[in-house]
Amino acid sequence: MLCFSFVQSNLYSGATYSSIDGNVNPFRLIDMYMRAAKRNGVQYSAYNKVTEIKKQNGKYLVVSDKGAFECKNLILAGGTCSSEIGDMLGIKIPVNQLRGQILVSEPLKPFLNFTISGLRQANNGEVLMGYSMEDAGFNRATTLDVIQESANMAVHYVPGLRKAKIVRAFSGIRAMPEDGFPILGEVPGFKNLYVAATHSGVTLSPLIGTLIIELIMDGETSIPIDRYSLSRFG
Repeated sequence: MLCFSFVQSNLYSGATYSSIDGNVNPFRLIDMYMRAAKRNGVQYSAYNKVTEIKKQNGKYLVVSDKGAFECKNLILAGGTCSSEIGDMLGIKIPVNQLRGQILVSEPLKPFLNFTISGLRQANNGEVLMGYSMEDAGFNRATTLDVIQESANMAVHYVPGLRKAKIVRAFSGIRAMPEDGFPILGEVPGFKNLYVAATHSGVTLSPLIGTLIIELIMDGETSIPIDRYSLSRFG
C-alpha cells in the first residue's frame, strides 16, 4: 500500500506522500524471516528469558532460563526491553515504552487505496484505526477515551465508517528511543557488541538488518549511520 501522513493544526492542514511507504503484516513477515533463517541453519530459543550477560575471554556469554549461549558478536535487539538488557552490561540504552491503541472494524469492501496515518485497510477488508502514543510503561490495557478519540479520527477522515461495526480493540507497546531516532551500531567501548533499537522495527527490519550485517561483516555500512550511534547520549 502507499502511504499518506497528515498534519493538522489550528492554522493549517497538510500531508506528505511517499510511493514507497506502506504497511506489512508483522506475523507473516516474522514467520517468513524465521523460515528463511532456519533454512540457513539458524536456531531459535523462544519464550526464554535472559537473566545475565557477561563478557569473558573475548566473547559474550548470554545466560537464560534454558541455558547459556556463547558468541563472538552480540546484537542487543531487545525492543521494549532494550534498557533492561543494556543494564546487564552496565550500558545505558535510553528506550522508552509507548502504548498504542487500535480499533478493528468488520471486513468491509475495499475502499482505501492508500494507507493514511492512523487509518489503513488490511487485505481481508478490516480497517485498523488509531495512532495513539501514551507513556504507560508495559500496561497494554485499552481505555475508553483513546478508543473514542480513534473512532472520531477515523470518521473525520472517512465519514462512511460511522456505520461500520467494531469487532475488537487492542493495544501494543512501541520501543521508542529517548530522542525518537533509531539507535544503531557498535556500542562504544565494547568490541563486537552492537545495538539495534527503534520504533517501526518491523517495517524497517530489512534496512536495519542489512546495515548491522554490513557493519559486522565489512566494518562499514552502505549508508552513514554515525548520527544514530549510542554515543550521542553521552
